[in-house]
Amino acid sequence: MSYQRPDVGIFGPQLAEILREDRRMSLGSGKPNTAVKGLLDECTPEEIRRTIRGVSLTTAKGIRSALFLYLDFLEESHTISQSLGSSTGSLLHGIMHRREGDYGNAKYWFGRVGHHAVYDRLSEVASGEDWGFRTFDPMKFVDRVAKVMGTGSADEPVCQEIQRAEWWLLWEHLWDGR
Repeated sequence: MSYQRPDVGIFGPQLAEILREDRRMSLGSGKPNTAVKGLLDECTPEEIRRTIRGVSLTTAKGIRSALFLYLDFLEESHTISQSLGSSTGSLLHGIMHRREGDYGNAKYWFGRVGHHAVYDRLSEVASGEDWGFRTFDPMKFVDRVAKVMGTGSADEPVCQEIQRAEWWLLWEHLWDGR
């Protein structure tokens, strides 16, 4: 069993279109999904705020950063996440640096996160999985990704599934924060 993402239809037509592909992101930088770049460009913080009533500007920016991250536009995600002065912004920033292979910088940003609700939820999901942890530790996960990325080992897809769950739980956290 793996983490089950929510029905993307609940996020409205534009976001549902962007999120329709249930992808397992690369542990590395990946290849940007240019097919939806136009939709991403239209998904400004202001447009997100019109679509999702009551969402703060900071959360709208976090949602946009997460969308860019999901579709492998790491530089765009980075630009936004580094401007967010929140633990969620630091979490997005840390994930981005982990994916680009800058593991020391990733750990720095995960250290700035402190304790995040996403870690609790990821630990809950892991309790029903064979992911090798019961309590999620982002620092240990950085080390694990660094060890397995590009090796073709059986642990590589496990790390991708953990990363997939991490992203969806972060997405749900952003969505619920409206």
